[in-house]
Amino acid sequence: MRKRVRAFWAIFWVLFPAISSGPAFGQVSGDAGREPWVVVGQRALSLQPEITHTAWVKGVQPFLGPQDQIRLHRLVDEKVQPRAAVFILAGMSDEGMDIVADEFLENTQRTVQSALTQNPQAAAFYKGLLDELETFKARLLPRYLAANGYDVYTIDYRTSFIPKYTQGRQLAFMKDWGWDCFVSDIKEAIEQAKRLSGQNKLFLAGESFGGMLAMNYASQYWGEDLKGLILLDGGNGGRWKIRIPLELWKLVESELLEQIPDMPEWAVVDGRLSPRILQALIDVAGRRLLYDGMATYSYDKQLNTGGAGALLEVATSFLNDLGIPLHMYGMPHYDDLREATFKDILAPPVDPVTGIYLEPYNPQTGRPFPDYLRWFGTVGYLSPLTGLFSSGPEGNNTMLGQAVNMAHNTRHWPMELILEAVGMFEFELTTSNEPLELLGFKVNTQALPLAVENLVEGLAGDLLGDGIFSGMSLRARQDAQKSLKRSLDKSYRSASQSLGYVGDYQKIDVPMLVFQSRLGLLLWGPIRPGIKNQDVTNGGVYKDMGHIDVYTGLNEERINRPTLEWLNRRS
Repeated sequence: MRKRVRAFWAIFWVLFPAISSGPAFGQVSGDAGREPWVVVGQRALSLQPEITHTAWVKGVQPFLGPQDQIRLHRLVDEKVQPRAAVFILAGMSDEGMDIVADEFLENTQRTVQSALTQNPQAAAFYKGLLDELETFKARLLPRYLAANGYDVYTIDYRTSFIPKYTQGRQLAFMKDWGWDCFVSDIKEAIEQAKRLSGQNKLFLAGESFGGMLAMNYASQYWGEDLKGLILLDGGNGGRWKIRIPLELWKLVESELLEQIPDMPEWAVVDGRLSPRILQALIDVAGRRLLYDGMATYSYDKQLNTGGAGALLEVATSFLNDLGIPLHMYGMPHYDDLREATFKDILAPPVDPVTGIYLEPYNPQTGRPFPDYLRWFGTVGYLSPLTGLFSSGPEGNNTMLGQAVNMAHNTRHWPMELILEAVGMFEFELTTSNEPLELLGFKVNTQALPLAVENLVEGLAGDLLGDGIFSGMSLRARQDAQKSLKRSLDKSYRSASQSLGYVGDYQKIDVPMLVFQSRLGLLLWGPIRPGIKNQDVTNGGVYKDMGHIDVYTGLNEERINRPTLEWLNRRS
């Protein structure tokens, strides 16, 4: 079983390294969620009182429970006539509340002021934090655009409404939370934004996963809803590409043909195995192992439930053997931890339930960090791959910038979205080593052949049954091969249908602006416009920036101001 687990998760984390509600703005539960949009909060934006922040909630299909609702946020200076409306989609595990960060910044300001009074010896540190809070007016794009004359909207996905402590088989409803579900939710929210703003069309921006969602949405609705697209480290402007070094693929191909010789016809092109087979194998293995074998329907940030902790422990060990520094820090009692950090970022970084200090510890002292803030700063830099998600306080972000991103993260994210996305990528063979170089480390090439052999053997064991290692009979092996071939064909057909989104990218006829960090370049491939409109602006590929640096880092000069100028020219 460990070999099977290792195979699936090692492949998953190598290829896809990226991939509950805010306290004051409430939610509607039960039948109330089925009503039209309901106002659940309105207030002046903290640190920027000239901007009004309003939130609405609406129930969405299939109305099975409190998780079937979404929340719309609006930021606008009501004293000025907006230039245009902009809708911003947050990233994976994020929510609109995250990228607005209203109450978190307000709580942090209160906490820091209190700490400054109680501990004047550390006045320089606390005064520095108070000064930094002011910079988020320019670092968080919704705030920045609202302050510069735009009517700004964002959404809390339905993941924000999953009841606290829900896990395991209770999450089976997430099997239906694929791309069609999320695109439908965005359509509901954009229609409301159009009504509120009085605009027939708006600009759609997306951060990370939000960029992927923006592209899929635009492929269906650009003509009736959109003025333009902005991808904030959320794509390449066309079909997403995973680039696989050719020498690595040759090792994988050889092992796959040895372990699974009866390949579908579509998997062999010009006598060579197509990387497309890897997507189908991941899809089939994922559904069998996660859905059928483990009743795991979400990527769970708690990481110690439903077997996820053991899976990631094995994957971490496997990749580290190759020199790949994968760090996944479990956050036990995640819902409680999230609430604790949201309320007091300067509290000691302990599990709120057990009182045990959280790892990692300070590498310089070997002791726990003094507060959640500095703990977040280290976790954000190290995980999952050092420097890839954030370049850290020594680079283009700060401890507080990392905390702003992480404090709002929801616990659960649909595995269905991830598995469907696998089929939407194009796996491209390359003779360049850039994909590995972008990770920022050197792979132990001597260990690679054995590692690939074990990985593929484990994957085959999962797909064909444990008997492959204990003398499976010829008839049983043949039956297993036939069953696998049927499953691979089904996955291939399903992926071909899901390419309806990707296949329609070429029809999108609105201007586009694209930014990428090092992770974006690694995950989605170089910027390659694949839409009809020729007005595509390369905003920049910043290899020195981590993924979340684009959203909460020191980003005004490189990201937010160019975005504002691009919008001004098209509004």
